Amino acid sequence: MISDLTKCKALPAEAPEYTYDAGREAVVAGRAATTTLGTHQFVVARAAGPGDKLQWAPGPSFTGEAPPSGVYNWNLTIGRYSKNKEAAWKFLEYMTSTEAQVNLAKGGEKPSRKSTYRDPWFSTPEAKLMTDWAEFMQKQGKFRRFPPTWNDLTQILAEECQNIFLKGLAPREAMNSVVKRFNESAAKS
Repeated sequence: MISDLTKCKALPAEAPEYTYDAGREAVVAGRAATTTLGTHQFVVARAAGPGDKLQWAPGPSFTGEAPPSGVYNWNLTIGRYSKNKEAAWKFLEYMTSTEAQVNLAKGGEKPSRKSTYRDPWFSTPEAKLMTDWAEFMQKQGKFRRFPPTWNDLTQILAEECQNIFLKGLAPREAMNSVVKRFNESAAKS
């Protein structure tokens, strides 16, 4: 589909090569109507120019109902061999505090604690985007665990997509190659 959309010029020829940042930049510059962004990148994109003209929506669906949306997170841990466990623990306490969570929310990061939403900032118009996202994710959010072989699979998929666009490989042939290459990679792991 993407290949066909580039051929009929519904997508720019470089669209298949867009990185995450390039997708955001294309939307900001008005060269793309949609892209997939995390909440933090959406806030950055909106501030870069389009302002409130840039809106968010759930992913596309064939059923008419909003599909599940991926919930991703940052992990903060204290390593077993940490030389400053007490300082690391203080840092973790701060990063999970309401104060830090509100500051992160102002930058587009979703708070990790529901209790954070009781802070007065979340009652302001400035916080509407964040509260809308929280409501949506409460209903549609889905946490995914990626297997250790995930990076291999995405690399292989990217390379075979390039073969479709750059070498004219048929999508079915590319998918067959993905399966073969991934099985070989997984067997080595």
